[in-house]
Amino acid sequence: MYANAISYEALKERGQICDPSYEQSDLPTSIELSNFIQTLSQLEVVALMVITGMIDLKQASVTAQTSPETIKRAIARTRIKMRAYFLR
Repeated sequence: MYANAISYEALKERGQICDPSYEQSDLPTSIELSNFIQTLSQLEVVALMVITGMIDLKQASVTAQTSPETIKRAIARTRIKMRAYFLR
């Protein structure tokens, strides 16, 4: 089984594997992230915490003192804002 095996690195060198590469400029910097967060409402910051996995929906609901449905709507708004901000 291993007699015909080829290493990942060898296939990559031959151009048979194409890894997606991300240029440094394509990734948001901490300053850009900070600027983006400043555009959000307090509820949307809590929603961003849910999006990033820092807290779950139930914790967000308790933290923001609102219903899970309201948090879900804030998550949707935050995602829209994030796309608009970073894909401009």
